[in-house]
Amino acid sequence: MSLITNPAPNVFEPETLRAYEAGIKSDWLAGDLRVNATVFHYDYSNLQVRTADALGFLVVRNATTATIDGLELETTAYPIDRLELTAIAALLVARYDRFIDPVSLADYSDNRLNRAPDVKVGLGAQNRFPMPGGAELTVRGEYEYTSRIFHQPGELRAFSRDPAHLFNARLAYRTPDERWSLALFAKNLTHERYFGHAFVVLGEPRATITPPRTFGFEVRFAN
Repeated sequence: MSLITNPAPNVFEPETLRAYEAGIKSDWLAGDLRVNATVFHYDYSNLQVRTADALGFLVVRNATTATIDGLELETTAYPIDRLELTAIAALLVARYDRFIDPVSLADYSDNRLNRAPDVKVGLGAQNRFPMPGGAELTVRGEYEYTSRIFHQPGELRAFSRDPAHLFNARLAYRTPDERWSLALFAKNLTHERYFGHAFVVLGEPRATITPPRTFGFEVRFAN
């Protein structure tokens, strides 16, 4: 079941943001190692929160104030020729400072923001293999971890997604003239299923489910 738009007017205030960021980009070992880091602080006023009302209609509410503090780290390494390793990590502290629902009067102050994980990690490995005649074969594997997220204000586990572990793979062939490429891919290799979104319709919990294990192919041509 999907969320649908409420036919009744949904009035909300404009959102404002004050953002503060600082970061560093650095290369080491003659460019074989790159490390980037960013810290940030976001102050929101009238944060627009997309949620569902008691009938399951998609609505927007305003959280009076909210803050996000975060750290992002990104590393790329080339330990040997044609091998690329990547690692990305993000740490978040994202909370509603003051948020009282104007309809239900529920107080969500000091609760975590919707769909804002505390931790997110991504790892990748890619190797390029030269083929006869100048063609190239690329093999890539990816892993992604996302900690628990809440789909609705209130930090209710019934409306949350469990920590997610996803594995993806890709095999690509490129012709010597670099005009054609063919790729085979697999997503969610371990067939993990999670709530893509969770909400209430007429007092009953409902949810959408994330895609299962999927396979596909791509064909590309460049003039």
